Amino acid sequence: MKKAFLVVTLVVLLISFAGCRKEQTSITPINPIPQEQTKVVKIDSDPQGAIVFIDNDDPVETPVEYKFTFGTHFITFRKEGYYDFVKKDVEVNEDTTSISATLEPMPTAEEIEEMNAIGFNVLGPIVFSTVPYLTCCSAAAIAYSNIFYGGTYTVSGATTLDSFDIIFPGGKTVHFDTEKVPNYVRIRKFSKVVTFDEIGGYEIISNGEQQYSFEVCYRAKIISGTPVLEEVFPDYGIKNAIAVPVGKEVEARLVITDTKGDPIRNTSLEVYDLKTDKDGIAKLKVKVVRNGCEHCYEIYVNGKPASVRMYANILVWGYDTACFTKDGHLIESSIPGIKSDVKVKVQDGNVYMPCGSF
Repeated sequence: MKKAFLVVTLVVLLISFAGCRKEQTSITPINPIPQEQTKVVKIDSDPQGAIVFIDNDDPVETPVEYKFTFGTHFITFRKEGYYDFVKKDVEVNEDTTSISATLEPMPTAEEIEEMNAIGFNVLGPIVFSTVPYLTCCSAAAIAYSNIFYGGTYTVSGATTLDSFDIIFPGGKTVHFDTEKVPNYVRIRKFSKVVTFDEIGGYEIISNGEQQYSFEVCYRAKIISGTPVLEEVFPDYGIKNAIAVPVGKEVEARLVITDTKGDPIRNTSLEVYDLKTDKDGIAKLKVKVVRNGCEHCYEIYVNGKPASVRMYANILVWGYDTACFTKDGHLIESSIPGIKSDVKVKVQDGNVYMPCGSF
């Protein structure tokens, strides 16, 4: 009995081991881990030797071959003496073979001195010695350019660009080729006669990038009877300004013409709901109100927000007033510091407000 028991036990163990070996040979992966798709892409720059940062990883230097994963990447090219070149949302897939950038050189100290001498500033790479005159914009998106409808002007100045185009509202293009200025490294000049025969927004484009935008408007003139700042404050020196007491509304009239002075009749100005009549006259209501602080104002034309430069060459100028009786009793005031009666002095029939009376 003892021998039989041993034999049975060995058989069971052998069968058990054999079963284990059989199960191991039949195991296969159920969910294999997918491999990331990658592509080796050449990165280059003009000039070469730029440091390239890819998704903020360790930098590489151009030219270089770099293994990208498929998808969107953020790439920055950086080289001393050149402006950074940033490529956002660069899509890399199986068709991508190269990524490159042309770097723009920063001006040298000598070139900066040259540009400052001519008048280059933060407005951009072109300085216009004539028109367009580039300054502030109003809430009505009218950029005063000193160019009026139908006018023919010599557009001239200096630039660092080899060429640029003026794009009319209707799509017409006037091309400018520039020429080098003697004794300067980067400064170039240009001059061309242009007729601005379209109303609306113009663009100045170079190498596909917008450098400036400006508006060409009709010419406007204030008609007699409209309160103007020169009459209220003769010594103030501001011309073409409608004078509006703060907190009040005034009526104004403008005659709208082309650059030669011919009236623009029965035409919408496409701003503030203004429209000319058969004589080329546009009527409007202008209001100035204080907003919050002592020197904060809002301007409205026909109930619509405007700015100091209301339209073309026409300004809106608010001023504060205070009205008293001869005895110093306050009738009304828009001046924050005057809200009560004041001391007055009557002498020889004249009424004086001594210093410090309010």
